[in-house]
Amino acid sequence: MRRSSPPLSAPPSPPPPLRSRTGAMVGFMVLLELAGGIDQGMFPTLLPTIGEHYGVGAGALVWVSAVPLLGAAVSVPVLAGLGDRYGHRRMLRFATACTLVASILLVVAPTYELFLVGRLLLAPMAAWLPLEIALVSDRLTGLGARRAIGLLAGSLALGVALGGLVGGYVQDLTGRLPLTLLFPAVLIALCCVVTLWLLPESRTTRPARRIDTLGFAGIGLGLLLLQFGLMAAQAKGWGSALTVGSLALSAAVLVAWGRWELRTPEPAIDLRMLARRGMWPVQLGAVLFGMALFGNQSTLTTFLGARPDTAGYGLGLGALAIGWVTLPSAVAAMAAAALNGRVSARIGPHHTLALGGVLVAAGFLSLTLMHDDRTGVVVSTTVFGLGFGLLLAAMPALVAETAPPGTTATAAGVYNSVRVLGGLVAAGAFSVLLAGMVTARSAVPTERAYEVIWGVCAVLGVLVAVLTTATRRRTEDTSS
Repeated sequence: MRRSSPPLSAPPSPPPPLRSRTGAMVGFMVLLELAGGIDQGMFPTLLPTIGEHYGVGAGALVWVSAVPLLGAAVSVPVLAGLGDRYGHRRMLRFATACTLVASILLVVAPTYELFLVGRLLLAPMAAWLPLEIALVSDRLTGLGARRAIGLLAGSLALGVALGGLVGGYVQDLTGRLPLTLLFPAVLIALCCVVTLWLLPESRTTRPARRIDTLGFAGIGLGLLLLQFGLMAAQAKGWGSALTVGSLALSAAVLVAWGRWELRTPEPAIDLRMLARRGMWPVQLGAVLFGMALFGNQSTLTTFLGARPDTAGYGLGLGALAIGWVTLPSAVAAMAAAALNGRVSARIGPHHTLALGGVLVAAGFLSLTLMHDDRTGVVVSTTVFGLGFGLLLAAMPALVAETAPPGTTATAAGVYNSVRVLGGLVAAGAFSVLLAGMVTARSAVPTERAYEVIWGVCAVLGVLVAVLTTATRRRTEDTSS
């Protein structure tokens, strides 16, 4: 009688599929962007409280927003380039650690000057998204990558909107600025946990190269002089020696910087890469997009807070009410960004960008005509929120797809920097316009000034649509 063979032991369970691990990675990065958005969105709501806490006026409070933008224009290309060379997760860890240090400094800062140092140290937060895009592109391509990038961009937009509400509620609850700022500090600490233990490293990195210190310093100095010149124009006029001198010096520095970047073998920002047929139109579109996105933020908030009995326009809303009115726009932006993958798969990425530009133009055109009540404002801002959402997701996704191998984070970082640069220029120009178009009896901007700004934003949306459509046609003609 033959002995029955012992039962075979169960085979070891296979490792989790790549898609499952990648999905978890994207989920954790969505949490990062949501937390980062909440952090960014809290500060506009807290500006009056910051002014009262440190005893500074509205003019000085401009630096609360300007300082991190200036820092981001310099730090994002640096961290993104280092990520392509030494590892994207490694640089993401460094960026979150810097953000945590900055958040703690903001809580304990005894003076306004030290508070601004903390805001400057928050600049590496802007590098989170380019580094995350590189991590996504390392593991996903095509529709999967577009969907993931859309979720990241949409989460950031939603976080910014929620931050406005959270900031107001927490400040009302605590009554003290340092206690309120503990909330984002705790969020950033949790983000550090995610980057330390829950995210994988990218699998491909480029060989180490030297850092173009002069190149990074040049673009930083040029942008700083540009922003200073725009602020001088607002305070002293376009014809003042300080304004003309700052803008002329900025132009000279940026021209010299461009010549240096074209000559050096390892530039801080590869201008030749930006000149590629598939790259430069998207980067130019990012400048126009940034002008409409960032240039409108403080303008819309100021208009909604204006009191009709004194200014003759506006809705007279407080900080929390403004947050609720602008929340539908942010939700629409997140929804559109999350759907970017499907929309791009159906009509193509260039047509998706064109659709986003058209929606931005339609929303701002509607706002110039319907801004006398909450309904008109909500409808208009929701329409351009849909457009912003598509652009927020489709632009970096297209940049990642057209970037040469091993330069995804660098290309995404440059995209982020030129978008911020467009926002800085628009914010400065719009503030000058508001200061110049005032009522006869006071320094309050006229209603026409706001309508002109929204009209300019509508034109910017049209230009984005035309640029991306024309680029697609040229690409097709070249390939045929």
